[in-house]
Amino acid sequence: MSKQPERNQIWAYVQSIGVCMMVTHGNDGVRARPMRGISRPEQNAIWFFADRESHTHEDAQRNPSICLTFTDVKDNVYVTLTGQISQVTEKNTITDLWDEQAEAYFQEGPDDPRVALLRFEPDTGEFWTAPSHPIVLAIKFLEAKLFGERPTVGTKGRTALP
Repeated sequence: MSKQPERNQIWAYVQSIGVCMMVTHGNDGVRARPMRGISRPEQNAIWFFADRESHTHEDAQRNPSICLTFTDVKDNVYVTLTGQISQVTEKNTITDLWDEQAEAYFQEGPDDPRVALLRFEPDTGEFWTAPSHPIVLAIKFLEAKLFGERPTVGTKGRTALP
């Protein structure tokens, strides 16, 4: 069963960070590459434009189970999503999601034959946060050492994302 506050928090982080590392399984093992996602929480989906001639597209076709990792090192926010990716060929969807950043990669526009639209649907999401100020972190670690405890810094959450 999904925990709504954690689900909302994960989607808020995903939307604010925007760029992730997409981890796929290719012929030569596990690969990660930066990708800009277009998040649509109401669809439980993140959309990606990819080049049909790229390893990203090939890997996603070969093994649709992937992982996305989002990182905001400035604010110490880390998110990982696991799920399935599939190709969508509907021209209306490609056109609806088309933007200036897609145009920068595909100068022929939405009809460029290299355009591949990928839809990622997460099954599970996790997040971790920690105070972003180094002094706060130092105090937390000092407190833990003084009391012989493990430091408690930040928050974490895990939930299904159907």
